[in-house]
Amino acid sequence: MGVGVSKSDVENLAARLGYCLEIDKREIHEEVIGLEGTIDVIWGRLTLLKSVLSTLLVYFFSLFHTPSNVISLLKKLRRIFFWGGSSNDTKISWVKWEFILVSYGEGGLNIGSLKAKNWALVGKWWWHFRTESNTLWVRVIKSIYGRDGGLGQENLVSSAKGNSVWGNIIKIGKDSLNIGLNFNVLFDKKLGDGRDTFFWEDIWVGGMRLKDRFSRLFRLEVNQMASVKDRVTFIKASWEFLWQWSRNLTGRLVGELKDLGTLILGFTGLDHGEGKWICKVDNSEVYKTRVMTRKIEDLLLAGHCSNTSTMRNKLLPQKVGLFIWRVLKERIPVRV
Repeated sequence: MGVGVSKSDVENLAARLGYCLEIDKREIHEEVIGLEGTIDVIWGRLTLLKSVLSTLLVYFFSLFHTPSNVISLLKKLRRIFFWGGSSNDTKISWVKWEFILVSYGEGGLNIGSLKAKNWALVGKWWWHFRTESNTLWVRVIKSIYGRDGGLGQENLVSSAKGNSVWGNIIKIGKDSLNIGLNFNVLFDKKLGDGRDTFFWEDIWVGGMRLKDRFSRLFRLEVNQMASVKDRVTFIKASWEFLWQWSRNLTGRLVGELKDLGTLILGFTGLDHGEGKWICKVDNSEVYKTRVMTRKIEDLLLAGHCSNTSTMRNKLLPQKVGLFIWRVLKERIPVRV
């Protein structure tokens, strides 16, 4: 599980408490089978699909990187149910499923992608890891995976190996790179006065860690875990440096120190407030799962969007709107 306890021990304890750590495909299938035949009209199945079948596994989705075969099974079951089929009788799928998943504005029925929801929910742990840096669970993760929790770009591939819970959370960041989404750049930290940011270890200026860019200066630093506030502070209406070196700087080191000072003085992100994290998807100080899901869906379903939005009118019965949607898609069954 990633915390030094064998998986079998955790499973035995979970079984005693009545919990299951694995996604049971048969249980999912039985849930859908129980709904078969309960609603004969397509607009009723659409409503049930959004309210029930899309939320069955929210708990698992929020913690585990769902295997592709489970996603495929859920996709198949949802598609069969939407078109009125059953376990024994599969109906014709008149519209490709991906075209149905996209939002109303992109010509779909706004059902949503389960993979996108899974990635968005698990991605929230990336946000928690950054915003709850002083909590016990974050300190435990750091002790196992390093200061960046294995989420850093240089450690992403190696840390994503294995089947631990945190290892699966890391895998989301690795897999999302395949669609052009980098979780490492989705969150931006506003330093404030720098008390919560390490001067040498964190990436806060210049696009890389100062310990790597100015390695010789870093080796002479007395406190290598100093915060930004420990080294840069506001005194008498100007920013001042508070260096602490193990010996006097000479030669090339003086030049490097000058370059470091110039780099920092050109940085405009320091102020007198507290540091805070910003989710750059919507420039919010709060991680919004719905917004992140939509962002991921836009990338996953990019090739299935339509230039014509789905007509929506509160005064129009849902069955009429759905019929018009099928007409515009030219997917009405007719006899010639």
